[in-house]
Amino acid sequence: QDPNDAFRTAFGKSAAAFTRELRSYGNDMTFTRIPRASDGSPPAIKVRSLPPAADDLILFSAGLELGLTDWGSYSLLPRVRDAAEGHEGDPMALEALIRAELLYGDRKRAGSLLDSLLKLRPGDRDALYLRGLAHIFAGRDDAANRAQHFEKARPWLARAHKADPNFYPALVRYAESFSVDAGYASENVGNILLLATQLAPQVGLIRLNAAQQQAMMGDFDTARGLLAPVVNYAHSKRIRETARALMSEVQAGKRPGLAFHVERIAKDD
Repeated sequence: QDPNDAFRTAFGKSAAAFTRELRSYGNDMTFTRIPRASDGSPPAIKVRSLPPAADDLILFSAGLELGLTDWGSYSLLPRVRDAAEGHEGDPMALEALIRAELLYGDRKRAGSLLDSLLKLRPGDRDALYLRGLAHIFAGRDDAANRAQHFEKARPWLARAHKADPNFYPALVRYAESFSVDAGYASENVGNILLLATQLAPQVGLIRLNAAQQQAMMGDFDTARGLLAPVVNYAHSKRIRETARALMSEVQAGKRPGLAFHVERIAKDD
């Protein structure tokens, strides 16, 4: 259809008449201008050079930080190991290698490498978090001693959260560390997961765990609100199906059993 004819059909007037009417309407609008604080004092900008390891590892590091992604045939682990060679003592290389080993390789080696990273970055958020994550993974691998591993993770994750209160992964792992005992069904853990959801409302797995915990405590209204966006979650069939099953229990007023849902990683698939 001719665009002008289509416009007239949709709006009941020509494009020119519509424009005149729109401009007339806009002339009557008022607004308030609020000056930005940065107008008076521009923010300080710092420029720093990336370490030499960045040339070889920055893309690997970015990919690893996205989470527990299955790189499939890309063979990420040997590539990171090769790229890290020659960059001994470089924090970026160490961190990338630790993440790769934790996710896809030798988790015990990752633990020993963390000692070196923490010496280089003693108060660094990511170094502290990775130490806690190493204990979480050790607990996942060792069911018989899971509670002890998870308990060891807590102080590291708490320190990571203190270093960066907006770093939600530390909150989620901290909550997971309580998932082996009755302390999981507590207001404290509930608040931790709700805060993580506020910081990252788009992450379906966090919403699922927050809803599970709230339902365990009998707060079905909050659980329903948390679950509503993930019962049709497009990014993970497993999360979507789990959310629907949990929603059925919540709608029936049934408290679910203790469970903490974790992501799948290539090493475990």
